Amino acid sequence: MVEELLKQMLAEIKELKAGQARIEAATTRIEHNHGTMLKALIDAREVQQDVNDM
Repeated sequence: MVEELLKQMLAEIKELKAGQARIEAATTRIEHNHGTMLKALIDAREVQQDVNDM
């Protein structure tokens, strides 16, 4: 009985760790994508400012 519960708990912990790894990967991908988009916006703003200054 106790061994069965421990095995079940360990299996669930393993699933949680796998889920956490997927979430971390998704978070990293989102941060990278948003960073790239933000950089593009800042670059475009700088170009527009240069055009306005001329």
